[in-house]
Amino acid sequence: LASCAGEGTVRTAGEATSPSRPAADGASSASPTQAGPRRQRRAADPELAAYIRDHYVKSEHQIPMRDGAKLFTIVYSPKDASPSRTYPFLMTRTPYSIGPYGPEDYRASLGPSDAYARDGYIFVYQDVRGCYMSEGAFVNMTPHIDDKKSPSDVDESSDAYDTIDWLLANIPNHNGRVGLYG
Repeated sequence: LASCAGEGTVRTAGEATSPSRPAADGASSASPTQAGPRRQRRAADPELAAYIRDHYVKSEHQIPMRDGAKLFTIVYSPKDASPSRTYPFLMTRTPYSIGPYGPEDYRASLGPSDAYARDGYIFVYQDVRGCYMSEGAFVNMTPHIDDKKSPSDVDESSDAYDTIDWLLANIPNHNGRVGLYG
């Protein structure tokens, strides 16, 4: 798995790829994913983890973007989803890894808190462009492009749009609604 920004490089909008710069205090020269903010992980609840395995189907996808890059995405769909029982999407996109990777390895919790797993959503996790399993180049703080003139004009909003467009066309039993968090 490649870290975000790859081999110890960080790219800020408008500058060429360069070796990672030391932090202001000189503490680290590692890439953002190696020395970046550490999220406090919730303690694993074995009952919730079993609930997720029993009630969700995990699928992994390489979703194509308008410029041809493919962004790695994991979808957890409720097993009881059907044309008569549809669910909204709840999606997060992150440069900090959406693992665990692999069709048999499930997350121990879903959504922004443990309560969401039992509430009925299609959960979507995506590695942003250039991070971990996603293709493309990671740009820290990608600037928004108001007037996209070609398929190579991409930013966070076009990647989110292309992802949602693909989800609506390819993941069954949704109700057409998409929520974002994170």
